[in-house]
Amino acid sequence: MDCETFYFGSSVKGVLSWGNNTIGRSPNGKWTYGYDLAASSSGCGYGLSVFSEPHNSHHECLRHDLEKVFAWHTETNDKKTAPVIKEAKDMLDEIMGRKPIQLSFF
Repeated sequence: MDCETFYFGSSVKGVLSWGNNTIGRSPNGKWTYGYDLAASSSGCGYGLSVFSEPHNSHHECLRHDLEKVFAWHTETNDKKTAPVIKEAKDMLDEIMGRKPIQLSFF
C-alpha cells in the first residue's frame, strides 16, 4: 500500500493540539485515510482500513480527510486548536483551488 502522512499542529501555551493524517492507496487503486487527532484533553482516531470509505482519487481522499480534520477541530470549541484549524483550512483551500481575497472598503 502506498501511504502519505501529513502532520498538523503546534504547542500552544503548553497544551498540545495536533493531527496526524495518513492516506493510502490499496492494490485495487482505491484511496482511503486514517487519522489521529488531539486537542487539550480530547482526541480521536483510527488507522487505514479496508472498512474505511474508499475514494477514487488521491485528491478526493485528501479533500475528504482534511474536511474531517477541520470539522473535528472546529467542533471541539477549544481556542487552542486555532493553529491546526488554520493549517487544515489552508491546505484544503489549496486543494480546492480557492484563493484568499483581499477585501477593500475604500
